[in-house]
Amino acid sequence: GCDLREAAMSSVRARHITLEDCDLTHAELAGTRLRGIDLSTCSIGGIHVSERFVELRGARVSVLQAADLASLLGVHLV
Repeated sequence: GCDLREAAMSSVRARHITLEDCDLTHAELAGTRLRGIDLSTCSIGGIHVSERFVELRGARVSVLQAADLASLLGVHLV
């Protein structure tokens, strides 16, 4: 794993990247396309993305992470 807590990674362009067990808690990811990147083993609580959430399109996340991401949209799961 890697420790990227609170990392500033705005507008990063990366290809063929693998993130396993990385801590991305509170990382700044605005403008960084995550399409095709598997984040399912990473900690992504409190990540910062753009208002339209385009960075997350096509990213792979776990069901539990999806529930956390729903809060970014203002959705309350019951």
